[in-house]
Amino acid sequence: MTKKNILNILIAHFNNNKWPLGVNETKLNDRSSISKDLNRSGWYIVEIERHRSGLTASYRKGQPMAAYETYWMRYAVHQKTKKVEELPEKSDETTIDDVGSLIEEALPDMVDVSIKLIENGKYLIRDEINKYESIISTYEEAEEFALKMATELADDYLMMIEESTDISEDQLNQLKSECPEYFKVKIINEVDRLWADREVEDDEV
Repeated sequence: MTKKNILNILIAHFNNNKWPLGVNETKLNDRSSISKDLNRSGWYIVEIERHRSGLTASYRKGQPMAAYETYWMRYAVHQKTKKVEELPEKSDETTIDDVGSLIEEALPDMVDVSIKLIENGKYLIRDEINKYESIISTYEEAEEFALKMATELADDYLMMIEESTDISEDQLNQLKSECPEYFKVKIINEVDRLWADREVEDDEV
C-alpha cells in the first residue's frame, strides 16, 4: 500500500470526525512518515511531526519560537478495514534557537523592580516578585543590587531548566554559558531606566 493510500484513509477519518488542531491536508502530506506496525499485521503507523513552544518561550503565529519541543502525533491505520486508532504521541528533546529572546520572554514573570524615594537622597529598590530589597543612595548601589539579583535569578532559572526539561547536554551548556549575561544586561538596563526616571527631591543633586 502506498503512502498516498494510507494518508487518504486518515484524511477520510479526520473529515468524518475532527481534524487535529493546526493540521490540514497539506501539513499531513508534508510532515508525515509511515511505517509498518511490526506487532500487528495489516496495520501502519502514521507519525505527523509537530512543534510546540518549550521552556519559557511562547508561540506567536508567524513568528519563530525561541525554544521549541518537537513531537509526533501518531495514528494506527489498517489497510483493509480502514480503521484508525489514535496512539500516544512521541516527543523529542527541547531545542533552543534564541537564548536572548527566551530570557526576554521569561523575565516579566520573574522580575518586577521598582525604585521609590523614601527620604531625601535615599531610595528603596525592590523586586516585588522575589522580595529582594535594599536602601540605596547612588546609581552604583542600584547597579550592585541589579547584578546580585541577576546572578541569583539566572542560577534559579538554570536549575529550573535542568530539573524540568528534556534538553541535550550541548544545549544546556549553551544556556549555562549565555544565560547569566543576558540576565545581567536586561536587569541592569531596567534598573538604568528606573534610576533615570526616579522621583527626586528639589534639593537633591
